[in-house]
Amino acid sequence: AEQDKKEEENGVFDAQAFKAKQREGWAKASHGFFEHRTKMEEGAQEVSNALVEWAQIREGSHVLDIAAGVGEPTITLAKRVGSAGHVISTDQSPDMLHFAKRVAEEEGVVDRISFEVIDAETLDYPSASFDAVVSRWGLFLLPNLDEFLVTARRILRPGGRLAAALWSKRDSVPVISVTYDALERNGMAIRPSSEKERQLGPFALSDAEALKARFEAAGFVNVHTDILPITFCFSSFDEYRAYRVAISPSLGNLGDRFPQEQVDGFW
Repeated sequence: AEQDKKEEENGVFDAQAFKAKQREGWAKASHGFFEHRTKMEEGAQEVSNALVEWAQIREGSHVLDIAAGVGEPTITLAKRVGSAGHVISTDQSPDMLHFAKRVAEEEGVVDRISFEVIDAETLDYPSASFDAVVSRWGLFLLPNLDEFLVTARRILRPGGRLAAALWSKRDSVPVISVTYDALERNGMAIRPSSEKERQLGPFALSDAEALKARFEAAGFVNVHTDILPITFCFSSFDEYRAYRVAISPSLGNLGDRFPQEQVDGFW
């Protein structure tokens, strides 16, 4: 705790400490993601479908899913590759992959998937291993994205594709931003401990042109970006609150950081 405090005071970014904090948060939120996956996929399934098309996944494709969470787009990919193909579903959180495997069993595609707990920045697969590398809302949490992109290109087969979905500008994503805005208004926002950590988060890669340049710098060609509007629907504020608290580590632990009456007032 003293070391963490010292690093925060000095504004030093420790990538390993950051990732350990992420794993802890995702472990706590994994059951919430699993329990609320149907609500999430009402809006997000369209993104998985688009990723399959953008990556040109076919019968027999071999695909790597980065930051798979509790099973998407892994499940959608597995359905497309068929029995002749294979998907390696990765996440740094074993708790997330535990639930991803449960979903795959329910969907009858578990035999087409390998589940691997791995840091996306330490991939050591042989060169030209995959027809596609896919990620849905995972790349913005990588401290060393440029190194990952170089590795992703190396492990792709000739003609292979990297397809990634990322959040747009903050004011275009109210399903996330309304709670962020409310936290700031109430003086409850989490302050990054360093400038590097400030640069990470759901909206970190929302500049499409800047992101395209980073892909090209890593050696990718024919890089395309697109905007895919999606909608998350909630029958009431209570349903939205339950959803956000369940899947957000920072919202789920407000009671650990603030007096309960302040938390109650926030909601």
